[in-house]
Amino acid sequence: MVSFPGTSSGWFRTGNRTCPKTGQRLLCTDFVPNSALKQLIKGFCLEKSIHFADSVGRSRDVTKAVVAGSKVSEQAVRLLANFLVGRLVRCNNQEQNRAAYEIHLLTKTSIFNRSCLVEAGAIPPLLNLLFSCDPSLQENAMASLLNLSKFSKSRKRIFENRGLILILDVLKCGLKVEARQHAAGAFFYLASVEEYRQLIGEIPDAIPSLVELLRDGTDRGKKNALVTIFGLLLCPENHRRVFVAGLVPLLKQEQRQQWW
Repeated sequence: MVSFPGTSSGWFRTGNRTCPKTGQRLLCTDFVPNSALKQLIKGFCLEKSIHFADSVGRSRDVTKAVVAGSKVSEQAVRLLANFLVGRLVRCNNQEQNRAAYEIHLLTKTSIFNRSCLVEAGAIPPLLNLLFSCDPSLQENAMASLLNLSKFSKSRKRIFENRGLILILDVLKCGLKVEARQHAAGAFFYLASVEEYRQLIGEIPDAIPSLVELLRDGTDRGKKNALVTIFGLLLCPENHRRVFVAGLVPLLKQEQRQQWW
């Protein structure tokens, strides 16, 4: 479990074995401090002249301290999400790159963080950054969109902002191979929506670009391309498109190479 030191850990010291937020029974109550998120929030608070306490003061009423700390942490993440989205929109390339990188970190594992960033409007500016001529900025923006696409509400926002075409452009001609493999991964999550699965297949270059990445990409890129193609095959109309794109002989070639 990930937490800020000194907050929810007090809940378990009183003998509780359920999540203080959801009430779900937990198999493990070990904590790993989320230092990266803490430092981001601390930097934001310092910049905005907001008092930041490194640890929750000791209190005889542990339950009240935990509840207050949890609410404060949630509000801090919402403020941080708006702050980072503002940097994506208004700052220079260097600050945009830093903001995109921080969003990438924030959205790696936390559904709540993804939700806050979607609500703050992160998806349109991240999609706009895919046009960047800066390889690092494009990669961080694409990595952030990949993580956000794991959140169901994000997929509709990506689609409504022409995300399918923009992500395909990165898949075809991304400035770094990492950006291309992130784009393939994003298509995997988008293809979990039946409507988008069909629409992706109907884009002429989508499946051929995935097959090309499977042929020439890194191991991670090949894996992302293959699982995405598998997801697209759940739509019967895509069977012919995958066959025409040359997947079958490519898979046979891959099998022969692994055998020998």
